[in-house]
Amino acid sequence: MASKGPQTCQRDTWDAFYASNDVVGRYEGVVDSLLTEAEIVASTAPVPSAKAPQLSAEILSKTTHNIQIAQENVLGKDKKAGGSMPCKIPAALFSVPKEGVEEQSPLYHILSAAIEYSVLHNLELEDAHWPAGKDGDMSAV
Repeated sequence: MASKGPQTCQRDTWDAFYASNDVVGRYEGVVDSLLTEAEIVASTAPVPSAKAPQLSAEILSKTTHNIQIAQENVLGKDKKAGGSMPCKIPAALFSVPKEGVEEQSPLYHILSAAIEYSVLHNLELEDAHWPAGKDGDMSAV
């Protein structure tokens, strides 16, 4: 059963949820496979300076949090499809399973895409502003 994040959008509540040892530990099982994927992307990237990021369960948990915060900052809390801005990745896809994140879970694929994007754009994965960029670009999403 997936564990939903806090139902409130208060940043300190979200920060506490994603920083908790219980939640961080749920990412342990996918660190190595995501790192392997990142190394493959970096070694085949057209960007000569591309390198695989440092990965840990804590960084993956923080990245999950940061993507959601970036979406909210740029698109708003209840953004629906339409207009010139893209729709948000549904919150349900960010659920952190109590049994741990697995390679077939939607969250794994979100993190994999985020890591690939960060490698190809020479961005630090744990930078709180990377998913939206400073100009509000949501191309990472």
